[in-house]
Amino acid sequence: MAALVSETPDPFLRTILDVTVPKTLFGRVLLTGDAVFVVRPHTAGGTAKAAYEASVLARALKSARANVDVALQSTERLQLDYGNALYQYGLALGNRLSRERNTD
Repeated sequence: MAALVSETPDPFLRTILDVTVPKTLFGRVLLTGDAVFVVRPHTAGGTAKAAYEASVLARALKSARANVDVALQSTERLQLDYGNALYQYGLALGNRLSRERNTD
């Protein structure tokens, strides 16, 4: 690894941060996508999470009909569950990758 880094003309480090939130709904404003949870890139889940949130919101709005508030609240619950699960998955992957690198 040291040889690879020394041969790299402009090496760089990137800090990986996770962003989680306790809520996504503020009145009738529902945050979605990366505005809600930013998960580690090795989960490969950002785009899938955004698509999931959009489909959940669409189904909730369709089934709630005129009751937009109920649809938004149910979407928030699913977002928080999914986002927190993806966050935990990213942590587990990162910890496993770190252990594997440290044993090489």
